[in-house]
Amino acid sequence: MKSTLFDRVRLNAAIFYIQYKDRLFQTNVIQAGQLIGVTENVGDSHNYGGELEVSTRLTKELYIVGGFGVTKAIWGNVPWNDPDLAVCADGSAPPPAGCPVNLKGRTATNTPSYQGSLSLDWSHHLTDSLVFGARADASFVGSSYWDVTDHYQQNPYQLLNLGVRLEGARWTVSGHVSNVFDKLYNTAFISAAELGAPFGAASVSRPRMWTAAVSYHW
Repeated sequence: MKSTLFDRVRLNAAIFYIQYKDRLFQTNVIQAGQLIGVTENVGDSHNYGGELEVSTRLTKELYIVGGFGVTKAIWGNVPWNDPDLAVCADGSAPPPAGCPVNLKGRTATNTPSYQGSLSLDWSHHLTDSLVFGARADASFVGSSYWDVTDHYQQNPYQLLNLGVRLEGARWTVSGHVSNVFDKLYNTAFISAAELGAPFGAASVSRPRMWTAAVSYHW
């Protein structure tokens, strides 16, 4: 659904349902001392949820955009071998491939439960040809699972980016700081059992970063 309210508020909304057949799962394993990428067809799953986006100009100088979406990602009736269990459901020791389990009803991997964003952009004319501006971008990411069997979870996190700019007729000077609060979170994670090593592996977010730029338009 797309609509404009009061000639100034733009509203977009959607609901969705997606059925996956043989959903893919990408991971890495160590073979012969090397890190090897592996893509597996896990099985059927479905995603459903909704999205909402609102944008408007609050004043002549201030523009705001906000969005929020929720997603539920569920595995279907999928037999699987869980390498992370120390003891199988029947009390036996796990075989080399892992304990046999069924993924039905569990949360599919790498799908945040919600995602949201909020942006504010302010521009002020100092003179007819000189504009000072500032911008803030916030994002909100819900929890998700790294592994097929839902043992390892990424907790929710929030990020804030800030920027300022000075614009002339042909030039722009700007400064920007990303990840203002220096939030640390994983961008990938593989357990020791899944990796086939005595240790797990992960990649982490970028730290706070300051940048400055000067541009000129010929």
